[in-house]
Order: sequence, then structure tokens, then C-alpha cells
Amino acid sequence: MTTTAELKKLIEMAEMRGASVVATLDEQAMINEGREIFDTIQISGLKGCGPYPMSPIAAAEKLRQLTGGQL
Repeated sequence: MTTTAELKKLIEMAEMRGASVVATLDEQAMINEGREIFDTIQISGLKGCGPYPMSPIAAAEKLRQLTGGQL
């Protein structure tokens, strides 16, 4: 499992290591519920990851592994 806050932090850590991250949000969740929920995460430029879009859970698991999971 992951939360939006944890995923944002993991993305920030990946970007600090030189990764390029494209995150798309679930527009319907934003429109209907006002919640910011990631739909897909695409990471490139980080050895061992990408470049194809992943689900938020898969991205969190991979980023925890590659960044040491230290938040």
C-alpha cells in the first residue's frame, strides 16, 4: 500500500537522483471528490526503473527499492 503523500515524497527523492517523472492524476476523482489520486507514474532516467507507465502501487514499490525507502 501507499498514500499520495508517500508517493509524492518518493517521486521527489527519485527526481533528486536525476529521474524524470511524469505523473497523471485521476481526473474523475478530482472532479467528483476533490481528491488528488495518481493514475499512472512514468519514471525515466533512474537506473533499474522505467520507462513505461506504472500503477501508483507498482511505482511506490519500485521507488522504495531504488531509493532505499528512506523517507
